[in-house]
Amino acid sequence: MAIIVKHNETGKHLAVVGTGYGAFQSSSRDGYHLRADSGEMTMLACAFPDGKILWCDSKDVTVIEIDGKSPSEILEKF
Repeated sequence: MAIIVKHNETGKHLAVVGTGYGAFQSSSRDGYHLRADSGEMTMLACAFPDGKILWCDSKDVTVIEIDGKSPSEILEKF
């Protein structure tokens, strides 16, 4: 199953080879107060035509093809 995405900034087409989910938490002191920051980020491992891998934030790409069909073709029956 091949998922092809377009990198929104460059317009390049990439193949999704995997997904990752990241969460982070950090803390720091601001004088006497402890400050905590946390969040989540979803990442995709995408391959260029030459095989090089780029980790992309899922917000930075658009799915254009899944197994040769557009997402709308696949989801139209739902």
